[in-house]
Amino acid sequence: MKRNLLLTIILLFSMGLFAQTQKGYSIGVSLKPFKNTFVYLGYYYGPKKGLADSVKLDANGKGVISGKEPLPGGIYFLVSPHKEILFDILIDKQQHFSVSADSAALPESVVFTGSTDNSVFQKYTNYANTVGESMGKANESLAKAASKEDTLAIRKELRQYGEQLEKFRDSMMRQYPNSIMAALFYAMKDPEVPPASQHPGGKYDTAYRSEEHT
Repeated sequence: MKRNLLLTIILLFSMGLFAQTQKGYSIGVSLKPFKNTFVYLGYYYGPKKGLADSVKLDANGKGVISGKEPLPGGIYFLVSPHKEILFDILIDKQQHFSVSADSAALPESVVFTGSTDNSVFQKYTNYANTVGESMGKANESLAKAASKEDTLAIRKELRQYGEQLEKFRDSMMRQYPNSIMAALFYAMKDPEVPPASQHPGGKYDTAYRSEEHT
């Protein structure tokens, strides 16, 4: 998957997009079942991962990750005390919000408050996971396919799942055209291949060169 490249693109695209009405950042965290322990806010940068901040949760599993300066826009992630990535978080203009989750029921249990970007992104994440599970089962069936007809049918099914995801992303891009999520989905789109007539050496190219020499 083109994840590392896309995350780099989004991070660079979002640099300088900071919260203008509120200073710094403040992310309230409520995370079950962890208590009296640290959790961490990390970020992606190409193939690398870094640590942006951390907070010690109280006896109720609550804490606030905060800082005086806004975070650079991009895709971050919350890390458990066991150094496991739990879920992704979008950071853009909205940098004062809260998130609650139960680590035993991810990603369905994740709920964002005060961040439209993350609420919408979570909606996509849940949908993508559902489709991903179906694709996983289809791939298992593909590995066991006993005939050419079965193979072709399963590959068609996989293409349909991919098209469903693409349509879902396109619909969200139309609804939220100026969001960091839209930028992410745009970067994920495969480049459109021009018609053969416009390829170098194609009909268009040949005709163009002929006009040049007349």
